[in-house]
This record gives sequence, C-alpha cells and structure tokens, in this order.
Amino acid sequence: MISYLIEGSIGLIAFYTFYWLVLRNSKLLQINRAYLITTSLLAISFPFMDFPLLPTTFSFELGTNAKPETTDSTASLLSVGAILLIGYFVGLGIRLIVLIQKLRKLSSIQGKPALDQVHGLSFMEVEGTNAFSFFNRIYIGSDTMADPQLKEHALMHELAHAKGRHSLDLLYFELLEVVFWFNPITYLFTRSVKIQHEYIADQFVADEMGQAPYSQSIARMALINITPLLVSQFGQHPIQQRLYMLNQTHTSKMKRLRPMLALPIAGMLFITFACSENEPPAIVVEEVEEVPEVNTDALFELEEVIYEQIQEPSENSVNEIEEVQEVIYETGASFESEGPGEVLIEEQY
Repeated sequence: MISYLIEGSIGLIAFYTFYWLVLRNSKLLQINRAYLITTSLLAISFPFMDFPLLPTTFSFELGTNAKPETTDSTASLLSVGAILLIGYFVGLGIRLIVLIQKLRKLSSIQGKPALDQVHGLSFMEVEGTNAFSFFNRIYIGSDTMADPQLKEHALMHELAHAKGRHSLDLLYFELLEVVFWFNPITYLFTRSVKIQHEYIADQFVADEMGQAPYSQSIARMALINITPLLVSQFGQHPIQQRLYMLNQTHTSKMKRLRPMLALPIAGMLFITFACSENEPPAIVVEEVEEVPEVNTDALFELEEVIYEQIQEPSENSVNEIEEVQEVIYETGASFESEGPGEVLIEEQY
C-alpha cells in the first residue's frame, strides 16, 4: 500500500511538472484538459500494472535449510510501516468527510425554477449574484438575472460547463485528493483543471456572443467573493488570467503536438513501475557437509591396544578398546570384526 502511494505520487509529480513548464500558458484548452485527466489516470494506474520482461541473466543460489531469523531492525520497520498506514487512513477519512460535506452543502442549496428545462438541464434561481453549475443543474443568482447582458453571458458560460461534463472532471479530481491527500500536487491538478474549464467556457461564450462584451462581463465579476464549492462558476478566479487567455490567439497546429513531448516521461514511468523482470531460473547448489578429518593417531592407538589385549588379555581390555572406539567414531573411522581375535579397521576419507 505504501509503495503504491509513493509510486503514484512520483508519477503525478512528473506529469504535472511537465504541464507547468510546457503547457500551462498555452491556449490548448481541450488538449490541456485531456492531458491533466489522462496523465493523472496513468500515474495512478502504472503501479497496478505488471508486464513481465524476459530474463537476461541466470541467478545462482546456495541451497540451505536454515531459516532467516527475524531481526530487531525488521520488526522496527514493520512497526513504522504500521504507524504510517494508520496515519494515512486517518487523513483519508478526514478528507473523505470534507468531500461529503461539500456535496451536502451543494445539495442543500435551495432555488426556484428560473427557465424551462432545455436538453435535460434545469435552471435554478438563487440569491445573490453568483452563477454556477453542477452536472445537469445550472444556478443563477437573482442579481445576475436582473442584468440582461450578464444573465445571458452567465447562462451561456454555465451551459458550456454542463455540456462539457466538467462536473465529472471535478468529482474525479476530488476523489484523487481523497486518496492522495498528503500530496500537494493533487490539489494543483484540481486547481489547474478548474482553470482550464473556465478557459473553455470563456472561449465558447466569446465565440457565440463576441469577445469584447463578454470580457466586460467577466471584469464585473472580479470583486465577487465566492464560497468554494464542488462546482463550475461563472465568476471563478483568477479573472486576470482568464482575460489574458481569452485575448490570446489560438495555438498553431504544430504547438498542439506539445503534449506528445510527455511520452518519454510516460514511457519511463511505465518501465519503472509497470514492468517487472521474470524470476530467472535459479541453479541451486546444495551445501555439502564437510567430511571430518580422521584422527590417524587414534587409529594407531586402537590398533596397538587391540594387539596388546590379544597377546595379554586383561579385565580392562574391553573398556580401553571402547574408549578408543569413541574417538574413532567422532572422527569418521569405522571398524569391523572379521572373527575371533581379528579386527579390521577402515579409514573413511
């Protein structure tokens, strides 16, 4: 679990760094939006993948029956890992509660029907000057409804959000923040995709209504304070960036290929996290017990004792022979009796 979170975070950092350096200020609109969604999905998917590679080397292992012993360092690492997991799930729970509170706050907004339903979209009038949308619902402030030009621009703007299914993007990135709550890059992903949504909606209205009057409507919303919600908003800040992007010329066809420059990053992350080498066939060399050295002095001593006892038997002859035999057994020698009074000694090498 911890390794997945680390690998996923590395992927998110790598892809967002490329976006920040190369794509952030380019008027690619839908391409930038697709980049943010696609690369974030790749970053969190690569650690789950497992594509085996062909082995290139053989490994040699020395067989042994000994079991690895559990050391104090291993136990301490396990305890640290358990603490990290507990801390992670506590943070995940808190971030999930925050998301649920956002959804509950959004569902608690009361309004009255402002217009007839169009293409399955509901238009609701709420208090104030705010205008925002969430999936198939568009909310327009009563003060905004009183201004014909502002009303028209706000409705077109939120209609672009609804048709583009921008709320689905926001919900996905909110869930990404829940899982990777500890990684600040996830919040930058959410912020960046929101800005791209505004650029897309602004361009849609400017193409339909004219750029100059729409720019005036955006400027009029600059001083409105908006409570953060899980929605796309007509007065979404930063207004200055939106006006700058709106006045930019469209990006050339060659510059639209810029996201392709991120392919080496995707390839490197794929090889690092999604590919694994096959376990190469191991040639096991079993340990052979070392043959003990034979105590030759004990052999000669046994031979002399046996010879003496054959010539002059005594009461302690059996005990003396057994004592020497024990030494022989310990050193790997053996002896056999070939008959009365005859002993054959074999040396084991």
